[in-house]
Amino acid sequence: MQDLHRHDQAETYYVLSGKGVVALEGVEHPVRAGSSAFIPGGHEHGARKTGAEVLRVFYVLAADDFAEVEYVFS
Repeated sequence: MQDLHRHDQAETYYVLSGKGVVALEGVEHPVRAGSSAFIPGGHEHGARKTGAEVLRVFYVLAADDFAEVEYVFS
């Protein structure tokens, strides 16, 4: 699992390729190319691949500047 973490800003994942799971508040949700996941601000989350192909994820944070985002790792 990608290191579980949280931050104040909401985030959206869009899966470009591969298969995996997105963990959100302890619940794993399967994802694959074309899937998206919305992560509310302050919620613990992370992602990992489950297939042979590389899991490529495009993510967007609700912030004006990446310097505003403070990651808190579990």
